[in-house]
Amino acid sequence: MDLGTVGGVSKAGNNWTKKSIVAETFGQYPRKVKMDLFGENRINSNPLTVGQSYKFLVDAESREFNGRWYTDLSIYSTQPIDQPNGFSAPQQPQQSFQQATESFQQPATSGPIDPFAGEANETDDLPF
Repeated sequence: MDLGTVGGVSKAGNNWTKKSIVAETFGQYPRKVKMDLFGENRINSNPLTVGQSYKFLVDAESREFNGRWYTDLSIYSTQPIDQPNGFSAPQQPQQSFQQATESFQQPATSGPIDPFAGEANETDDLPF
């Protein structure tokens, strides 16, 4: 949802422009998040289309005013998501579960294991 564009002149005499939008997150419980594009360059280089899914890269900043905290999310880059419903395709596992667990299997031993017993040819380098 586009909340419009506002602009003005800074105390230093420079023109500024800010475009505010509200985007909805994905998931079981979608949330609405207000974000801003600050500056003509960012507004022009990040065109947004209603109904298109995007990945937003943002800077978050919080500030205190009169005992209350406020948070601003400033968009510095957008990336369209081409997958249906905005979800990425699931990643394929690099190896099967069995292959992954084989490296953790220990060889069978006979009898209890003494954690303090070293190898026969191991030298003791402890100072005590």
